[in-house]
Amino acid sequence: LDVIVAWDIFNYLDDELLLEIGRRLVRLCHNGTKLVVMCYSGTSIPVQPRNFVVSGRQLGLTQDKVEMGLRPCSPLSSVKIQKALPGFYVQQSFACRPGMLMVLLRV
Repeated sequence: LDVIVAWDIFNYLDDELLLEIGRRLVRLCHNGTKLVVMCYSGTSIPVQPRNFVVSGRQLGLTQDKVEMGLRPCSPLSSVKIQKALPGFYVQQSFACRPGMLMVLLRV
């Protein structure tokens, strides 16, 4: 794989599952593979993740019905993501807007 995009899904995983996902992803990657992580950096997230589509000319959130509302979560940071994903290294980290973080990692 050359690029992996994880759009807010890491917020919905507990620490153990996030670590296991990292172990599995790194086995599919080669030197230089990039991982783009978009995540919430606050203490609450939507009840369920939204579906994001990257397909042909379509790029964006789907119109699928999702449960509205918020639930508490453990905030993610580039440091926590780095620790949870052995084999990946933080290349850059950006605060996209209040409560949102984008982290670019590479193998």
